[in-house]
Amino acid sequence: MKRNVRRLLFVLGVVTGLLVGGVVVVLSFGRTPPASPLPNPNGYDDLLKAGRVVTMNVDAHTHLDREGLRALIATNAEALRLLREGLTHRCVIPTDAQIANFAAISRDLIGLKSLARVLSAGGRSPAAAVRPL
Repeated sequence: MKRNVRRLLFVLGVVTGLLVGGVVVVLSFGRTPPASPLPNPNGYDDLLKAGRVVTMNVDAHTHLDREGLRALIATNAEALRLLREGLTHRCVIPTDAQIANFAAISRDLIGLKSLARVLSAGGRSPAAAVRPL
């Protein structure tokens, strides 16, 4: 009889230990680490501003001649200045805000795509038309 009681107590102890251990593991893995603070100034903000100030239709930048490229670069000089300034800072995307607002991120991505096209056009333009990054 004492032997059965000891086995029962042992089994209950092992089961309790496994349950407590499982709860600790589940609770510790379910936590996300705290978000690190965004840098100040954040270069990503400058990149977004640069994307918003892009002017002209940059979709056809691959078909522009030399004068068209110069006009595109001259018109978007402020966007390129903001791009250069943003790249001098640490760039971190505020992921919490981006995940929660798809409309904003899609608008931002369109601006960044236009900025990339202006930068590509600058790479195709004659050396005198654009200042290197």
